[in-house]
Amino acid sequence: MIERTHQLNSWQEDMQTPKSLCISFLFNPMSFLTAIMQSIAREKGMALDNTALQTNVTTIKSSEDVTKPAETGAYIHGLYLEGSAWELGSSTQEGYLIPQRPKELHPKMPVIQVVAVPLAEKRTIAQYDCPVYVTSARGMTYVFTANLNMESDESDPKVWILAGTCLLMSDD
Repeated sequence: MIERTHQLNSWQEDMQTPKSLCISFLFNPMSFLTAIMQSIAREKGMALDNTALQTNVTTIKSSEDVTKPAETGAYIHGLYLEGSAWELGSSTQEGYLIPQRPKELHPKMPVIQVVAVPLAEKRTIAQYDCPVYVTSARGMTYVFTANLNMESDESDPKVWILAGTCLLMSDD
């Protein structure tokens, strides 16, 4: 709660969106994501009905390592994986989902860039449509669907569905 208050106070003082926003601190995170879609759609002259959110997991491990705001969209952090783990990519290769490691229940995700793209340009190949929930109770705490990279084009998303892979906004 103290960290949440600190983020909101610094946001209020600067009157600028933080370089990386802890989305789990927001009361209504979907409204922030909708604002990203609206601002990009307005900027690029796209119809809002024909846009979708795309998530790009960066190689930045911590929000403190973010040096400047995202060129498009926004950087978010504060998400945890359940049912799998994340293999951090290198500077030339993107990260991807891997099986859950023993004794690692909710690994923390790196900083994620959220952008709005036209529906026709949204990445779908080798992508797992990962549900994002506020808590591990799931159900009514659904927020949005993030697309996460799988290891290769031949990877089957059913593996991650059966593993119950999702992103959580709290590490219960």
